[in-house]
Amino acid sequence: MNLEIGDHWDEFYYTVEIMEDHLPDDPWYHRSFPNVDTWCAETFGDQDRWGDEPVTGWKRMRNTYFFTEKSKMDWFVVKWS
Repeated sequence: MNLEIGDHWDEFYYTVEIMEDHLPDDPWYHRSFPNVDTWCAETFGDQDRWGDEPVTGWKRMRNTYFFTEKSKMDWFVVKWS
């Protein structure tokens, strides 16, 4: 899997963008990367909600995963690179 690691985003999150194609009828990536989402949920807990205080420390928007801790981002990169 081709990953692009970002800097600190908005001073709160470390980011990893999955640089893979998605289905043409899935512009928001809702059906993309289900195995990655499942692994994150099993490893870190349920995805945090946007606008709420982070609880588990991860969430996703389209093809970008956001982590509140560098160690979680590092673990993600080791798993999926």
